[in-house]
Amino acid sequence: MIRVEPHKMSSLVLSVLGWLLERSGPHIHMGQRLEPQTRALTWLNSRSNLPKIYQQHHVRARLSFARQVALLDLPKAPMASVKNHEIPGPRGPIGLRILRSHGLDPKAPALIFYHGGGFVIGSLDTHEAACRLLAQQARCAVVMVDYRLAPEDPFPAGIEDAQAAYAYIARHADAFGLDARRLAIGGDSAGGNLTALVALHARDHLPKDLPQPVYQLLIYPAIDFTRKHASHRDFSQGYVLDEPTKDWFINHYFSGDEPVAMDSPRTSPIYADSLEGLPPAMVITAGFDPLRDEGQAYAAAMREAGVSVQERCWEETIHGVLNFAGAVSQGKALLMEAAEGLSRALKT
Repeated sequence: MIRVEPHKMSSLVLSVLGWLLERSGPHIHMGQRLEPQTRALTWLNSRSNLPKIYQQHHVRARLSFARQVALLDLPKAPMASVKNHEIPGPRGPIGLRILRSHGLDPKAPALIFYHGGGFVIGSLDTHEAACRLLAQQARCAVVMVDYRLAPEDPFPAGIEDAQAAYAYIARHADAFGLDARRLAIGGDSAGGNLTALVALHARDHLPKDLPQPVYQLLIYPAIDFTRKHASHRDFSQGYVLDEPTKDWFINHYFSGDEPVAMDSPRTSPIYADSLEGLPPAMVITAGFDPLRDEGQAYAAAMREAGVSVQERCWEETIHGVLNFAGAVSQGKALLMEAAEGLSRALKT
């Protein structure tokens, strides 16, 4: 029997279904075309009898998301080494997973990566394949951070872990075989929020003897929790990250005792008093994503503050596509472009 890898089968299914759907005409919304593989994925999602994320207990939702990613994910690129570590954190150990691509110097440049998942789901495992591709293509190490998740540990636990992890890695870079002068930070969605907040915290609070991050990689980042931007209304239904799902994430994340303002710079980095002096950034957004406009607004605000910003909108796809990159070709293309920018920033 010929064994077909799940990502190859999923890609074939989405391609064929997308072609069939396109025969009735392209999917156009708000003047934008949804590319066929993504269209097929959203069509299947809308007709699935499986419970949606917002209909599940958070523990079951994590398992459901992990199974979905396993079906649609990239194959894992070979690495020279993959090692798990624990470092001290504000409320207990923080897990790290360090991916080293082949041919690195003993002191390697690195991306410190915070995974997405609405601060509730997602894990090192669900994002490892994407991070392996970044490590391979950018010729660097990737340090994945296993920050605490809500609702067990609501806001600001994940932020505290993300900030503590950067400071610890920067201080102990030699012990991890990393070059402290070439540390980038990055993440997708919720991880993009953490990345932006870590960059601001490092600028304002990091001890002078520790190096600042040299680059930010923000992939469809959550930047403004007020949800005032038009894309939240324009893509509120039908594109995976719908309104009930956003509510579910936010209600879990902000379920602690501490009062939270959605327009506070502690939650929404776009409301920081100043964005001057932040590291150069790549901001990647998706066209059919409720978070699109806030990501673009943050890119514009950083640029206005004098930050070097490279910006790209993948207009024909949806939020979360890097987790579907084994089946949706634009997900892999997005990651390849991100790796190219990362490589330039780290000069690998």
